[in-house]
Amino acid sequence: MAGRSSATIFIQTKIKRMANMSYCRFENTLRDLRDCYDNMDSDDLSQSEFYARRQMIELCWDIYSEYCNNIDDEFEEEAK
Repeated sequence: MAGRSSATIFIQTKIKRMANMSYCRFENTLRDLRDCYDNMDSDDLSQSEFYARRQMIELCWDIYSEYCNNIDDEFEEEAK
């Protein structure tokens, strides 16, 4: 694990251990994502938080890019 700070290793280890329960995965993540969104302009970030914020933004973009068309289809199906 050369080249990684102890804070980064701790966060990655903690993330691997803390899994969401499948029945509330999206609800819990949405709540946490909203909290992150409300604090996007925070200047008081550690280096690991700074990089995690960037990775989160990139992941959100990937999710949007891959699933944005499916969202409209799902709403149309529910409306029927």
